[in-house]
Amino acid sequence: MTTPTKKKNNNKKKNFFERAASGVNSLLLDSSIRSRASRELSNVKNNIYSRGNKFVHSLPIKIPSSLSSSRTSTSTVGFNEKDDGSTCDLQVGEGKPYLDSPAFLRTQLWESAMKKYYVNTTSTANTYERLLSQRREEQEQEQEQEEEEVKTDKDNCDKEEEDSKSLIERDLRRTFPHHPSFKSAKGINKMRRLLLAYSEYDRSVGYCQGMPFIVGILALYMNESDAFQALLFILQKPRHTREIYGEDGVGLKRTFAKLDGLLRRENERLFAHLHNFKVDSMMYASGWILTCFASDFTSRFSCRVMDVIVANANVDFTYADFITNVAVSILNEATEELLAIGRDENDEKELVFEELLHYIRYEPQRWDGERLNRVVTIAVHSLSERSKICKELDCAMDAAGGTSV
Repeated sequence: MTTPTKKKNNNKKKNFFERAASGVNSLLLDSSIRSRASRELSNVKNNIYSRGNKFVHSLPIKIPSSLSSSRTSTSTVGFNEKDDGSTCDLQVGEGKPYLDSPAFLRTQLWESAMKKYYVNTTSTANTYERLLSQRREEQEQEQEQEEEEVKTDKDNCDKEEEDSKSLIERDLRRTFPHHPSFKSAKGINKMRRLLLAYSEYDRSVGYCQGMPFIVGILALYMNESDAFQALLFILQKPRHTREIYGEDGVGLKRTFAKLDGLLRRENERLFAHLHNFKVDSMMYASGWILTCFASDFTSRFSCRVMDVIVANANVDFTYADFITNVAVSILNEATEELLAIGRDENDEKELVFEELLHYIRYEPQRWDGERLNRVVTIAVHSLSERSKICKELDCAMDAAGGTSV
């Protein structure tokens, strides 16, 4: 029989989210979490004071005094260098986000979700190590072959297609270029190993632009084996998720079709307006889909989207479903502004087209934090209903054998 003392010790080994069973409100009252959060936030304050001995309220970095439930701030496109990464806007369940929460809570949330999703986490970790070892061996063999090769008819040879490694190297430093975690060789190497491992694991897909942003988001909060595990979950989940990155573009086209189909059902007036001026989802949503919004929006926004995808691992929806869900929420939020463009019948269609496309591509990412938070909150509340519609659209495309509905 397990004694109460032993039971208490076993609980200490579990992370924050594994210990909690009665909801987020009780989690935030957890003494160990409050203690750790206090220490981490004190460290942040001390680091800032040591730079110039200024008052906290006059600093460009926001220092949270508690796990607040409300905040209004202006978003900065891409990574905000004023955000040192010590806190995050955490999405747990269907409620409002926990703004300025200690960043380690996100790590524990994702780790807990992956443990529940995978029965055997050790096998996935072993797979990652095996792929890295296999890749090292192949690189050694390639180097030996290159040294022995003698090139002939050089002038008549076409330039060889870039392999995964060279493509990855080209894109690595374009991904979160201002983020402190990826300015160092350590962060870049971590991302490189994860991308090479996946290209080895799934050779039919290999590597595709956009993947570094997904990997980068995961690598910010997880160790390598756990990040690889989460990447497999995202891309290997049923219903065509990995096909988004396929060379033939079929998966991406299907996702565009789901976005159009969902928008048409929810907001037919806006759908017709965009269609009338020939604004197609493929013209603005590629980056949203391929990078989890990280190439266009703040890291706080994209990571909150990833919270929902990872933390709901056992719910029947895919990465593409929720990205589509958030994209439609963005368009719905912008309905009035978009309908106002081209309202005058005398406006030239070509100019209206350009203005509409410019707004969708550049304005939402400049919305303030309150508006962006509302977008994700609506998407979370609509998760069940919209995921069901996305599944129906997938089935319709499967039945038709195409990429449109």
